[in-house]
Amino acid sequence: MLFFVYGWVIILVCSYFFADRYISELFLSFLPYVVVFSLICTLWCIWCMIRRYPLLSQWLRWLWIGGIVSISISTIWYINFYLNTYTLLFQHSSSFDGTISTSWTITVLYANIYKNNTQYEALEEMIRTYDPDLLLFVEFSDHHYHHLQPFLHQHYPYNNTVRRSPFVVGSMVFSKYPLTNKAHLFPQWTRRYGYFSLDIGDVPIVFYLIHTSSPNTYAHFRMRNTQLTSLVQDIYHHQHSSDTPILLVWDWNTTPFSWYYRHILVPSFSGMFHNLSLDIWPLFTWKLFYFPFLQAHIDHVWISSHIKISSFIPIAIPCSDHDWFVFSFCTH
Repeated sequence: MLFFVYGWVIILVCSYFFADRYISELFLSFLPYVVVFSLICTLWCIWCMIRRYPLLSQWLRWLWIGGIVSISISTIWYINFYLNTYTLLFQHSSSFDGTISTSWTITVLYANIYKNNTQYEALEEMIRTYDPDLLLFVEFSDHHYHHLQPFLHQHYPYNNTVRRSPFVVGSMVFSKYPLTNKAHLFPQWTRRYGYFSLDIGDVPIVFYLIHTSSPNTYAHFRMRNTQLTSLVQDIYHHQHSSDTPILLVWDWNTTPFSWYYRHILVPSFSGMFHNLSLDIWPLFTWKLFYFPFLQAHIDHVWISSHIKISSFIPIAIPCSDHDWFVFSFCTH
């Protein structure tokens, strides 16, 4: 028992102080579970200590006391870290000042559809139910397009495709309103992303539809970190005016607890964007297929201050390892 306690403390301490390492990234991706498990371990250690105290020798008592103090302090660290993620990461307020200058509202459905998802009728029914104006898909494959094409062409006459190659799953946008593709205007990194504007109202609304590499291996972990850095540089390079409404919608493959999220994205975009998905606490958007009780928050929607959100709903979809987002917005 003592070996387990001290071993768990070492894991907690190393992950806390070396959060930029690959193993720490995977560990911290499931931070809510870490917090709950650490709290249970702390209470269990206290109970075991109280029950066995009269039977322990003096040095074993000190080992137990040291273990309880260590795991208690580590647990407090992680509880504070977890709570601060949802209260201090973005100082930019989610409230909006001013009046709404438009008479329209756009409803968006975003989803990582999952490349092997074959529940075509259920997917179509989900789209019919929410009837969004804009569909944003990642991991959209040729077989999805083949089965959904008649329905999509009938209801969404405008589209925008981003593919890495003819053989690799890409991103797809379907819209009831005209789109202007901007992705071809500049070189992109290996995993291309959607960059387009929705031409409605007086000012075009700029969208980024992003799907970074999944850190399921160390090489993909490094690739994703490079993509995050490049994306920050790209957005600054695009030189949007201060009046441009911007939405960043993506499967980051990065949780808010990630060192790279907190030290690359937050300092770069704080004050420019608000992470809408952090307003829902707690939020899980991805689950392991074979262990669905393990979930993480890796899909995000960031909005500029010109965007006013009237609703934001995460919904489950059939045969995907991700939840979908449905949200409605207008501009000031």
